[in-house]
Amino acid sequence: MILSKLYNEIMENIYLTPETKEQILCHVSERERKAKVQNMKKWTKYISVAACCALVVGAAYGIHTLHPDKTVSEEEDMTTADMVDDGAQIANPMKEYGSAEELSDAVGFTVREIGELPFTVKETLYFTYDDTLAEIRYTGDDQEVYFRKSQGEDEDNSGVYNTYSQTTTITVGDTEITCKGESDAYELAIWKKDGYSYSISLQTGISLEELQAMIETVEK
Repeated sequence: MILSKLYNEIMENIYLTPETKEQILCHVSERERKAKVQNMKKWTKYISVAACCALVVGAAYGIHTLHPDKTVSEEEDMTTADMVDDGAQIANPMKEYGSAEELSDAVGFTVREIGELPFTVKETLYFTYDDTLAEIRYTGDDQEVYFRKSQGEDEDNSGVYNTYSQTTTITVGDTEITCKGESDAYELAIWKKDGYSYSISLQTGISLEELQAMIETVEK
């Protein structure tokens, strides 16, 4: 109570000229402006960090993500390495080659072309992923086919994780092939043979007979 009374008495005897009041208000305004600038710098820093994190996550996802309309695959068509914070680079796992022979040399095992396709092929591309998985991509007007071969029989190498309502097993030679699709239109075939994993995935479903004919040209 004594301190409060003393404070009030002191304040009652303080007189501020208009000039002094203006100087004080200007000083307060300047402090507020600086505080706002500091806060803006702080949030800008946080936003930059978040943007870099998002870029890294997006790049990592892109590396593991196949053709555009599939749930998960690998459209790793990154023609240059992704740039991230401080100039660091994420190496592009995909390399392109000019023929099936060059592709086979790159992965160290023979990769055959699909000999029969139920559409007119406008473009054929040859890729490796991490130098261990070979892919031949056939593109037409309304269709795209991905044929893959990789060493090992322990996993599905198609990169397609859609859920299909129809699964059929066929036999080509002595190899069992798992075919998946919707309403007799098949979009995926998976099989394993002699230490290698194979897959054929399609942008648009085809008949089981057409899919089997494609597989037979690879398995002959």
